[in-house]
Amino acid sequence: MFLNNFFYFLLILIITYFGLKIYIKNFSKFKNLIRNEPLFSLQEEDDKTLKGAGTVFSIVFAIFFLVKLNYDDAFKTILPNRWYFFLVGIFFLSFVSFYDDLKKINPITRLIVHFVLIYFSITMLDLNHDYVPLKLMVFIFLVLWIYLMNISNFLDGSDGILSIQSIFFLFGIIIYSSFYAIDSFSFFLAKTFCPIIICFLVFYNKPIAKCYMGDAGSICIGYLIGYIFCEEVISGRWQHVSILYMYPMMDCTITIIKKIKNGHLPWARLSDYFFLIPLKNKKLSKDQFFKIYCYFQFFNFLFLLGFIYLTKFFFLFSIILNIIQLYYYNNFKK
Repeated sequence: MFLNNFFYFLLILIITYFGLKIYIKNFSKFKNLIRNEPLFSLQEEDDKTLKGAGTVFSIVFAIFFLVKLNYDDAFKTILPNRWYFFLVGIFFLSFVSFYDDLKKINPITRLIVHFVLIYFSITMLDLNHDYVPLKLMVFIFLVLWIYLMNISNFLDGSDGILSIQSIFFLFGIIIYSSFYAIDSFSFFLAKTFCPIIICFLVFYNKPIAKCYMGDAGSICIGYLIGYIFCEEVISGRWQHVSILYMYPMMDCTITIIKKIKNGHLPWARLSDYFFLIPLKNKKLSKDQFFKIYCYFQFFNFLFLLGFIYLTKFFFLFSIILNIIQLYYYNNFKK
């Protein structure tokens, strides 16, 4: 089993590497056509960096999904109801977002597209509950999934940050699914997407980035994380999955509340997320910030292991750690 998973991981890594290489070779001459909307003034170098490489993510995923579907009968037993909505959703969102990278789409139009696709995708989840009306459950998880998808987009503000956050999230899913012997669709998604994002980070996205995933990648990852998060919550594993994505949820939620309170729209690009403060105020380089963010995520991952193997109190420790992380970034204000 270990060797099978190892070769599966390695094969995805290799195909992703060459897929990204082909994208860079063929799109580098068109990089000035891909829209650049820097989050803050430090990103002058972004004009020289190719964007939109996230389209490769959904293509590689679709290849492996279809191969498993046609040649692995056991795979069909873990597929959710109306699984084809996932394939259509992640593909369509990726290419709509790539168009958004090329030519800006109105935020309201983009939100409507997200709403429609998630509305149909949510039929994959088992939302029947004895104590909560079905319509209320649909509304709750519709809002949650859209929110998580856009958190990933907000988090894509510095070289490698969304990539490393996603890797920790997906690897955490792999660890506790293996520990509890859970063979779920979320487990398959984590095993497939983790090597894709590792390849992108190691070869192309770590500081200083050679290329960016763009909205095509961040929305694709957000759709994936949104599905996994919702499925795990429904399955009763909300604490595990919350530990893995606690910092982005805290940062974005507090920041959006502040935006609305100050009279701004939630999607206004004000560069006011906590994690951007050290970069915006030129207190840390992108490389320094990347290392610090990795340290925080590593300790958060250790708390997940403590939660699984030792005591449930590690959930509280994770909350405290992420509050400390917010406070640490906030101290870099001028």
